[in-house]
Amino acid sequence: MIRFVLTFAFVAVVGVVLQATIIHSLFPSAIGPDLLLTLVLYLALQSYNPFGLFVAFLLGVFGDFASGLFVGPNAAGFILAFHLAAFMSRKIYADHPVIVALIAFCASIVKFAGFAITLSLSAGINVTSGALMTVLWEALSTAICAPIVMSILRHHAKSGVASARKTHLSAAYMAKAR
Repeated sequence: MIRFVLTFAFVAVVGVVLQATIIHSLFPSAIGPDLLLTLVLYLALQSYNPFGLFVAFLLGVFGDFASGLFVGPNAAGFILAFHLAAFMSRKIYADHPVIVALIAFCASIVKFAGFAITLSLSAGINVTSGALMTVLWEALSTAICAPIVMSILRHHAKSGVASARKTHLSAAYMAKAR
């Protein structure tokens, strides 16, 4: 479990560094995958519970702080995306990479809607039509990367559980041998 938490935290930090600093400082108009959204989707698809929703909110706030703009739009978008992914995963089998990509694409658009509504209501900033095309490209890149990131996280989660079982079985065997 600790290995999974460390992997999750590492991917979150790498996602923020890539999205907020490196990519946007080198290429201001660069379109890349939303790695933090992919982590939110992983939480929603694996464990739909209040703690996962809270972590999704924290990832959104983390992304907002890293962007240096407003605090709240990413958090609102991540909460909407979390609920959408959780709802979709209850209706369809969400382990196939194509389905994960479809959920990521839809969640990315919903996240942008939450982002745009929050900015519009709190700061009076309206979204232009040029931003919509950018959102579609970003949603597509997120959909391409989401199955890869989720398979890495699933692998680490399974290997952590397997090693915990081995340790538990070894301890039980040693106790029985005494």
